[in-house]
Amino acid sequence: MKSARQTIAHHLPSVLLAALSTLSAVGCTPTTPPAPPLAPYSFALPERFLVAGTGTASINGLAVAGRFRLELVEDGGRVTVRHFVTDIRDFDIVRHFLFIETAREPFRCTQAVDTAPMSGTVDATGGLTLDPGARIHLVTYDSRAAEGACPGTGRIFRAEGTSDRQVTGVHNPGRNEFRLQGTFHTTYEGDGLDMTLDLLGSYVNRPPLALIGVEGPGYDLAQGGCPPLVGTNPPTAEANSPDGLRLTLISNAYDRDGSIRTDLATEGWSHWLGVPSDPASPYRFLGHGRVVGPVLFGFSATEHFLRLDVTDRYRVGGRSGCRFRVADTTPPSITVPRITSVPCTEASGARPGASRELATFLANSSATDLVDATPERLPSRLGSTEITDATLFAPGRQAVTFRYQDSSGNLGTQDALVEIGVDGVCG
Repeated sequence: MKSARQTIAHHLPSVLLAALSTLSAVGCTPTTPPAPPLAPYSFALPERFLVAGTGTASINGLAVAGRFRLELVEDGGRVTVRHFVTDIRDFDIVRHFLFIETAREPFRCTQAVDTAPMSGTVDATGGLTLDPGARIHLVTYDSRAAEGACPGTGRIFRAEGTSDRQVTGVHNPGRNEFRLQGTFHTTYEGDGLDMTLDLLGSYVNRPPLALIGVEGPGYDLAQGGCPPLVGTNPPTAEANSPDGLRLTLISNAYDRDGSIRTDLATEGWSHWLGVPSDPASPYRFLGHGRVVGPVLFGFSATEHFLRLDVTDRYRVGGRSGCRFRVADTTPPSITVPRITSVPCTEASGARPGASRELATFLANSSATDLVDATPERLPSRLGSTEITDATLFAPGRQAVTFRYQDSSGNLGTQDALVEIGVDGVCG
């Protein structure tokens, strides 16, 4: 027949440890294997969080506190919680009979770790739901080692526990709020047993945020943003030089832990042209640092892929990117003369070939273009008629349309007024 101590050591611990095993479903090991590299065209990088805090597992009125650490990886609304480690405070199980203590079982250096990751989802508001089925391994000892060190000595008890219900909580990095709550069920000698888990923590580390800024002629997005796209077929970034789009790249990356930039370890820029999933696509590493460039993105029928990768002191990464084609779709900017009064050269009005003032007015225009240094001047128009030396300008105010075309075929127009005669009357 088993002694009371044996009964406690081999039965009650299994109940409590099964309950505490659920607590261990929220911890992490100090080291983490690096994530495999993603395809170059992917701008979405799974976010890896380190979380730590305290928790309580309650069973049959006995509440036991512990400290936990975990790693949580979020990828497109799916989460994986892994590397749970929970160190549970020393406690004793006490047996009573008619209010008299009959036995006491010490639990020292108690630790629970996961045996498999736990998966789930997180919604847009930070609501966290973890699927059932987490398996936990737990070890406890009779006493601590010399000078209170762990692991302990004496009896070694091992247990496995499995959750069979969903665990809910909060995963909100913006507010630095993490929580898990749930009820778990285990079986002890054929009887069901419910246990409640309540864990509250904060983020030891959150991924840095990679934000791109650009500067260049026609662009001033140093405070953040990819080159704006224009048009629809296909949408493009506007060229600003004869060779394409020339930009200085600026990293506005920051880390949500510690100072804004001092927690950053690396900032790297990469560029692909064409289909990045194709190994034959041209690739350039553009450089490290907050500011890189100027960099030329040439005219191309295929897309440019610009990517910024950053890491923090924990080597946790963040990523952002831009996709764009480069084209020149902006017409030249035209400067036209102010309204001018021109005397009549005949009773019916004035002609450029006979009026020095009218000829000077028509010649007094210019155009600038970011891509074409010398836009072509096209014949100006009076209404729908191209103006020649013989074109008759009737008395009164007339609108002249000045026209310039750049090397990409973009046509720019701008109207200016000329008044023929005195108060619009000849003779």
